[in-house]
Amino acid sequence: MKRILIYVFFFFCLFPFLDFLKIGTDTQPNALILSVIPIAACFRRSAPKAIYLFGFALLVALILLCFDTINFMSIRDIANYFSILLVTWGSYLAFRYIGRLNYYFFVGVNLIWLFVGAVQSYISPKFMTFLLNGGGRGIDSEIRGVTSIATEPSQYGTICILLSAVALMNYPLKKIWWLLGLLLFQLIMLAQSATALLTLVVSIGAFLGVKLFLFDKRAVVYGMVLVLAGFITYKATYETLKEQRIYSLASELVENPALFFAADGSVSERFMFVFYSFKGMKDNAFLPRGYNKFNDYMQVQFRKPRTEFTSLLLFYTRDNYTRILSGLGAVFFQLGILGLSVPIGIVACFRRKLFEDRFLFCCILVLSVLLTAFPLMTAIIGFMLGNALHLSREELHLQ
Repeated sequence: MKRILIYVFFFFCLFPFLDFLKIGTDTQPNALILSVIPIAACFRRSAPKAIYLFGFALLVALILLCFDTINFMSIRDIANYFSILLVTWGSYLAFRYIGRLNYYFFVGVNLIWLFVGAVQSYISPKFMTFLLNGGGRGIDSEIRGVTSIATEPSQYGTICILLSAVALMNYPLKKIWWLLGLLLFQLIMLAQSATALLTLVVSIGAFLGVKLFLFDKRAVVYGMVLVLAGFITYKATYETLKEQRIYSLASELVENPALFFAADGSVSERFMFVFYSFKGMKDNAFLPRGYNKFNDYMQVQFRKPRTEFTSLLLFYTRDNYTRILSGLGAVFFQLGILGLSVPIGIVACFRRKLFEDRFLFCCILVLSVLLTAFPLMTAIIGFMLGNALHLSREELHLQ
């Protein structure tokens, strides 16, 4: 019975957008609520250092809440810190109990994402969107992809690359090559998400940069293989997708990188959130700001003289910013320099296996994803961190 409950918890971690509670948010707290099951059933007195780092971030966040306005937005922000702690801890304890992630369960999860995405793309665009907050935004646009069981194409695409990372961490390549192919197909052909694809490219670039910094000759081989694979993928999909947003943005980036930031409202806004959340921390002398402050800060920035770069970032503007669309950006804007405990905790989850290329890449990918509009409460993040913690400590125990 305990094993069944654990896999129910895992299911909601890997489907973080199922809207059963109707609280009006895209990312749902289902897995956060269910994390009490593995924590209570598999509790251990000792916990990895990463758990304490996430606990420290939560403590700081709660202290700041005592001096701030308590409303729906601040409660939603606090939930991010609860999630990164409890879902990661619950996932870690669950993996310590069951051992390895069941291969057939994971394949089933992937096939559900693929099936719903394929039906939406080729048969009925609104298929299963009643399960989601907002009913699948952007799905009616002819230049955007579908959402599958996410609320936006960018979220669907990001789930695809995170599921690829889960596969790389848990199974040998010969067992998952076909799954990786299906996930890449979903990213490019179904989700058609420029944000997710750009996140993947940035993660690969950062990974190769780290390997080159460490004078690893394999980085050159990896780079050549990836360039060749990218060229083949481009040629194979160009005729089908050349009118789509993902290719128009890629062309803009190649032709005029500077104007890329203003080529699309979504792209401009996402870069804006990352830049101004970190700038906001710096402007506040790296001290915590708390909650409900970002909109006031941005209104001041709109009135300031602009450089060429900030003009591009603010090309698309809004009157009201109710939240920061960057996971790590929100952490640093709200907690200041104390927010370092979150990325340090993430690296600590992978620390013992960072010498392995696949775990190094997965760690970089998680950090890259959290720079986008993926909040900490997206339960697949905590699931991956708990999984990485278990795999690292399992190897240490075997030694």
